[in-house]
Amino acid sequence: MGSNQMSNHSVMICAALTTKQSVEQIVNDMHQAKTQGADIVEVRLDCITNFHPLRHLKIILTNKPLPVLIVYRPKWEGGYYEGDENVRLEALQLALELGADFIDVELKAASSFLTLAEHKRNQNNYGKIIVSCYVDGITPPEDELLQLVTLMQATGADIIKLVTHAADITEITRIFSLFHHCQA
Repeated sequence: MGSNQMSNHSVMICAALTTKQSVEQIVNDMHQAKTQGADIVEVRLDCITNFHPLRHLKIILTNKPLPVLIVYRPKWEGGYYEGDENVRLEALQLALELGADFIDVELKAASSFLTLAEHKRNQNNYGKIIVSCYVDGITPPEDELLQLVTLMQATGADIIKLVTHAADITEITRIFSLFHHCQA
């Protein structure tokens, strides 16, 4: 499988690189993840020490041994990035232009990012956009979850990702009930 190809398996292993480290260590960890059987690697830009978008994204994406999911998580969504929102979104756009296979952007920032990226996305075969939403606390009622899914689908993202914290096993049924509302 080449670095730009996805496995045809129904189950894939994603290695998430989420500790504070240098870009050189990220590249090293990507290769180690592949050796250990990962199918895709998640790179958190907000975890790279002294992150410089153009320089570091070129290093990461030129040296990727397997498909890469780029995330630049802001503090308000549980990440480490505390800077200007436009700078963050521009870095994600740059990652898309440089060959990231997937970009994860938060629901709250999706419309701004997709507006920024849409022209480029239509002209070229860029990676896929994942719109994610993290729900704090207990899993909301099914109708609230369905509203979130509907909002996420309306963004035009290629993939949606909804993360909740189930307090007990019965809350998982709320998530399963959403499947028939999602496209395959």
